[in-house]
Amino acid sequence: MLSNDLLERAMKFHGHLGPFLILGLKAALLGTHYLGKDYFEVKATVETNPHPPRSCFIDGIQFASGCTTGKGNLEVRTSSNVSVEFVRDQRRIRLTVKDAILNILDQMTSEKVEMMNREILEKTDDELFLIRENLHRHSTEKKHADRNEAQQKHSKDFMKGFRVFELGLNSFMSVKC
Repeated sequence: MLSNDLLERAMKFHGHLGPFLILGLKAALLGTHYLGKDYFEVKATVETNPHPPRSCFIDGIQFASGCTTGKGNLEVRTSSNVSVEFVRDQRRIRLTVKDAILNILDQMTSEKVEMMNREILEKTDDELFLIRENLHRHSTEKKHADRNEAQQKHSKDFMKGFRVFELGLNSFMSVKC
């Protein structure tokens, strides 16, 4: 649950309180809970429509995660969905707002904003987001890193063997017959 203090400060930062800001706050808190909060090590990539109200999700991410475009650890991509991927070291978590939630919010009128805010606040993370941790991309990157490490080790072993051969050859050549 988001504290009243956090909601009030986020509302001052953003200018008003709306459901997409709340979704961004909740996603950022979940991401930083999973990865740990670090204003420089955590990177976020947000995918959303760049226009309000969906773009308000970005401010929620910035406010609660500490990721910003100015520091270069927040990237925003244009997309029809609303999602964020947080990365720290070798760990990742991707949170995508569920289609059912987006469909409800897309039909929302200005008179229903407060009601929707309450509903979004009361929903669990699992009700709001599709949550994927340590994504396949991570394991693919790890496979590439492991393969590169193995290739480097193989090259070092080869060169070590070559040097031994070279030393042996030099010793052999220096023997006078």
